[in-house]
Amino acid sequence: MKKREKVIENISMYDEVKTYSLPIFNYRVIEQSQVLNDCYMSLLEHCYPRERQLRYKKQVQFRVKELWNVQNSVFADYQSDTQELMNKLFECDWAMTQKPKIDKAEDLEKIKAILKKNYWTIRDAFKYYASISSSTGS
Repeated sequence: MKKREKVIENISMYDEVKTYSLPIFNYRVIEQSQVLNDCYMSLLEHCYPRERQLRYKKQVQFRVKELWNVQNSVFADYQSDTQELMNKLFECDWAMTQKPKIDKAEDLEKIKAILKKNYWTIRDAFKYYASISSSTGS
């Protein structure tokens, strides 16, 4: 003999009202007067309240932090500015520069020497203004 499913309607749980259909359901039909005696003592031998089911939160995984160092950072491949590197950068920038129309080659060499002498300052000013314009959106 197949048991029918038990339908329980309007069950309020966690601020929701639902209807449950259970294939297996343990219950006992008792009249109201049979639950407690005249002294309000329970007549049921095994009647325990259901323990509340706790909702567990996922535990946070803790990582052991290592001390920061340059070798394990994104700056590991960074090359610091040296005179040799600055000379290469200047020559690359000079090759891409639109040179003014000057008749004498000596004057052009003088301009190149002055710019090369002040290249560190020019490059620092460029880096400063490039960072300002990208952060303000102008």
